[in-house]
Amino acid sequence: KNKEAAADQLLANGVNEYYTALLDIVVIALNVVAFFGYAMFPLTYFFEEEFIKATLPFWPGNELAEWSGNFAGDFMWTLEPILVLTVPPVIASIREAYLGKLQAARKKDE
Repeated sequence: KNKEAAADQLLANGVNEYYTALLDIVVIALNVVAFFGYAMFPLTYFFEEEFIKATLPFWPGNELAEWSGNFAGDFMWTLEPILVLTVPPVIASIREAYLGKLQAARKKDE
């Protein structure tokens, strides 16, 4: 019986780690977008618009690129703390629900 309880705990921990890893991936993706967004400022500061347009034909212009990059960075860094503060309790509740489901299945089999 102790082995079954330990197995249930390990399976529930696996579910917890899976969703935590997904959260980490999302946070990394948000930070990558923020990095490239904020990278627009030094790019537009150090290089002339004509040079960038010659290199990147789809360049929207320095002013729009800088504004859009700052907006993207700020938006990503607004979403990140919201997710980091709200998602872990949801993951914990998913883990507990999964553990309860496993324990109920074991009791049903007995």
